[in-house]
Amino acid sequence: ECVGGLCVPSTCRGHSDCGPGKACVDGACISAPLPGDIALLSVIPAAALLEVGDTLQLRLVAFRLDGSSYPLAAGSFTVVDEQGMPSLLATADTGGLVTGVAPGKVVVRAAVSGSAVLPKEAKLTLYPVVSSGRRVLVVDAATRSPLAGVKVAGCESASCSSPAEMISDALGVALFPTLGAGAATF
Repeated sequence: ECVGGLCVPSTCRGHSDCGPGKACVDGACISAPLPGDIALLSVIPAAALLEVGDTLQLRLVAFRLDGSSYPLAAGSFTVVDEQGMPSLLATADTGGLVTGVAPGKVVVRAAVSGSAVLPKEAKLTLYPVVSSGRRVLVVDAATRSPLAGVKVAGCESASCSSPAEMISDALGVALFPTLGAGAATF
């Protein structure tokens, strides 16, 4: 393949360069692994924050015994609560597209049918839509887990002398219903 007068060996540059059932991995079009050839699964992202009504695309990656990886186009995605029981707080399709339905915490288990590899999990926190005021999400920077019981101060301007103080709830949410849509300082 020649680009700008420079000829190089032909390589794929993305999955669309490869045919059905193949993906571009390290510049080469390769076939998807058979379920029995999968040594490990990974789901990306492993944790996320999502507002009710929004969607999140989860990606399922298979690893072979030789360490090579392959992005899977589909899998089995099951939404459960933190105790492992089925949950209606979110939905997930076979392509990993998750839609938030109601506030709360869920786990999306991703697996490949016919594979002996254990499912991987993505932990999601679903937040209600803010209808008025402001919402501050308090999360741990390393784990992205919500932090409850944190005092958050907020003002409508940087020169505010008496900020409103709110405590984050179990979902890490501190609501400021009186703060308007303009600039605010937290």
